[in-house]
Amino acid sequence: MNVAAYALYDSRDKGRYMPLYGLLSGMLLWLLDAMVDVYVLQVPQTLVENLIFPPLFDIALRSGIIVLMVTLGVAARRKLKRQESLQQELLEYKNRLEELIELRAEEVRNPSDSVNSEITVLKDRTRDLEEIASIDGLTRFYNRRKFGDLIEYELARKQRYHHSLSLILVDIDRFSEIAAVHGQATSEHVIRSVANRIRSRIRATDIPARWSEDEFAILIPETRQGDARRLAQKLVKSIDGTLIDNFGLVSISCGVTEAQVHDNVELFTDRCVEAVRLAREGGGNQVEVL
Repeated sequence: MNVAAYALYDSRDKGRYMPLYGLLSGMLLWLLDAMVDVYVLQVPQTLVENLIFPPLFDIALRSGIIVLMVTLGVAARRKLKRQESLQQELLEYKNRLEELIELRAEEVRNPSDSVNSEITVLKDRTRDLEEIASIDGLTRFYNRRKFGDLIEYELARKQRYHHSLSLILVDIDRFSEIAAVHGQATSEHVIRSVANRIRSRIRATDIPARWSEDEFAILIPETRQGDARRLAQKLVKSIDGTLIDNFGLVSISCGVTEAQVHDNVELFTDRCVEAVRLAREGGGNQVEVL
């Protein structure tokens, strides 16, 4: 047992004599009380008489004190024994942990097939969790949280290399009516269909995302506002009056903006949100630029 372990656990029974200490302390208090009665309060008894034959009240009081001290001693002994038991248990856990650490270190130095298989499974699981955290399950576009990180990265790249950067927000016109009248299954089908149209008409370098329930965002690196507007107009025309299966006609509204020198994520996206709001309030099925 090393020094740290010895300091953690003392095998001696520290509480063995605690009840005896309580009894001796009570007897000492009995003696002190008798001395106070005789020499301070001038009780008409000798010290020996007061020790052996005190008044009944004093007997009860002193006996109660002795019982209390012994009881406290017993309680202290039990607590110390419990503490020692916990320390021993902790020491055993510590030794077991050291054994496991050494075992794992050996496995890392000389990985077995089972360990390699476990590592592969963990890597696959980590990749799956990263995808769940960043990909929208319905459209397979980036979700809004991940998209915010990508906007921040592209804005920093624009500031560093002075590249152009544009953003398009796409809103499905009257989507709330679609969801209210036709239900969730139909509304999800419309969302997937619009997402597929968007995917088929953007470049591989463009970054699509699901911005909200019925809105999509497209981050377009190295693209000026005019080119982004033409892309948005193509998207509007490609979906304008489109019959999606047996549902009915669908159209979209788009807002377009280009990143400015001092833009942060909030300024950049808020300007595009305002643009798509203007397009929607203007009757929909159109593009607005800010």
